[in-house]
Amino acid sequence: MKRISDIYLESHTLLYSRSVTFADDRVQNALQSKLERESKWTKKMARNGIRTSNSIVAEAIEIQPSNRWSAIKKTIQSILKNNRTDYWRDYVRPLLQQGRMLEVICAE
Repeated sequence: MKRISDIYLESHTLLYSRSVTFADDRVQNALQSKLERESKWTKKMARNGIRTSNSIVAEAIEIQPSNRWSAIKKTIQSILKNNRTDYWRDYVRPLLQQGRMLEVICAE
């Protein structure tokens, strides 16, 4: 099951990966500037920003060094699915087993 933040992160990361793959030099420069600016952020809102998307895209390109966006897209979706599975296993399932339903509801 995808949370709203998972859907946002997936769409943001896929859009970012497409921009990185096909963008011209001006767009690449703008993305790099935005990455540098957001890397200095410390607030919670930076959690799903370009910095997170950049690290996921870098990991996907490392796993799938293809220049085909469709291959990179599938790798990104796989990474995000694994992240959701890990989140469920490590955080949500123990709360459910302990009967802490309110914390599960607030987890999003």
